[in-house]
Amino acid sequence: MAPGPGDRSGGPGYPYPYVISTPPGCRRQGILGTAVRDYIHVDDLAAAQILALASLEQGSTTAAYNLGSGRGYSVLEVIKAAEKVTGQKVPYRGGPPRPGDPAVLVASAEKAMAELGWRPRYTELEDIIATAWQWHRRRPRGYSQGIIFSRMSRGR
Repeated sequence: MAPGPGDRSGGPGYPYPYVISTPPGCRRQGILGTAVRDYIHVDDLAAAQILALASLEQGSTTAAYNLGSGRGYSVLEVIKAAEKVTGQKVPYRGGPPRPGDPAVLVASAEKAMAELGWRPRYTELEDIIATAWQWHRRRPRGYSQGIIFSRMSRGR
């Protein structure tokens, strides 16, 4: 099962919890390959979902869309960008690629752009990481100390 919002488990394919949310000195050493992936900001994902829902409300048929910036970054580039944004060293060690893992996965969002008018607002890796870093600095324990969780736990 994929990690949910605010999840810090660092499941497969999710380097952010390793490079953003864990305090220095507490990071787990992991084997990080050099696979290239297309990262998307959560705000851009939400914007695309809102546009898709609006399209459905206007009578469009259900459709599948790929979303991304169209640019891939290696895990090492994510680590280096995180180090630059946070000012903290991220410990890592290289290892062989996971069996069956494609070396490069980059999305083509042309269909979403053409049909929904969607465009990613955050296209630079450092910007994506900077906003994630700001979020995690305000909520070091994830949603468990956020506004949404506290309102839900009080029955509001």
